[in-house]
Amino acid sequence: MKKITTILMVLMMMNTFNVNSQAYEQGRINVDLTTGFIPLFGGTYYGYGLSFPIMIAAEYGATENISIGGYFGYRSSRYKSIFLPEYRIGYSTLGGKANFHVTNLINEHLGLDLPSNELDLYGGAHFGFTVNNSRRLGPGYGVVPIYPQFGIYLGAKYFFTPNLGAVFEFGATPIGIANFGLTIK
Repeated sequence: MKKITTILMVLMMMNTFNVNSQAYEQGRINVDLTTGFIPLFGGTYYGYGLSFPIMIAAEYGATENISIGGYFGYRSSRYKSIFLPEYRIGYSTLGGKANFHVTNLINEHLGLDLPSNELDLYGGAHFGFTVNNSRRLGPGYGVVPIYPQFGIYLGAKYFFTPNLGAVFEFGATPIGIANFGLTIK
């Protein structure tokens, strides 16, 4: 936990003097740490104990409106029944993502005055793989199926300070129907 806190603090201090920056900028790296609800990978059945999925994602502003990056997510669950031994499943997901940022386009073409230095609206797509690592506690076996994962989503980031903000994504995100968390640039 100390290492994660140190990394987050270093990332926040890297650009503390860039006060007039836009929420999304070409050439800038953003790092998101999110959790989700209504998970897309792994089922929910009677007797399951579910953990909240977590995801870390990084994206680079490749062009004026397009960012590219990658993500890693994890979630676990536990099944216990009177008929079967305890069964644990861990889901790891890894892949790439691309986002199309529209805040400046909305302001320019619709004549709105959205705060582009605080608000970043975008749509995105991701493609990756999920590894299901199961472990039956007791007599049984473990399986490790790998399957592709892809989806599209809408997102928003709102920056409270020039380098720290909140992120919310809705749709078929890598870890659920909706994600929320922190973003650092």
